[in-house]
Amino acid sequence: MYSYKTASATEGVAVLSAIFLDLADEKKEACLAFGRVMGIVFQIIDDVLNVSDSPDWRKVQGEDLKAGKPTYAIIRAIGMLKGPESERLKEILCIPALREDEAVLAEGIALVKRSGALESCTQEAMDMIGEAWEQFSRFVPPSPAKLMLRVVCANLIHMAYDV
Repeated sequence: MYSYKTASATEGVAVLSAIFLDLADEKKEACLAFGRVMGIVFQIIDDVLNVSDSPDWRKVQGEDLKAGKPTYAIIRAIGMLKGPESERLKEILCIPALREDEAVLAEGIALVKRSGALESCTQEAMDMIGEAWEQFSRFVPPSPAKLMLRVVCANLIHMAYDV
């Protein structure tokens, strides 16, 4: 899903860059794959941060759950929780009347946090960007721009304030 959402923008930038630089096919594909992964990783981390209670997070905590959005982190939490807790999170996600109750919403956020999904998603994002960087980096010579892109990747992952 995220490949067609957030990743389409970062992949688009990579496509344009590859075209302007007239890259060979192998280099072009490495750039496109890296752009796609960057967008996916950004969205995964955004999902993780959505249940963050960090004062640095500027969005409303749990707004995705409150809106009934089945984000990657919430779906992962449902899969990691057992029995009644998994069922309860599904109910909260799928029943609008439940999500309107602040206490129930807080319960849902607590379930997501307790599930281990946030840590799992963060680790998956780290692995994805690391692997994509390995592939991409082989085709890009050392430069200040490459260094800055590496810093952007590291900061992207470490935006997860309380995970």
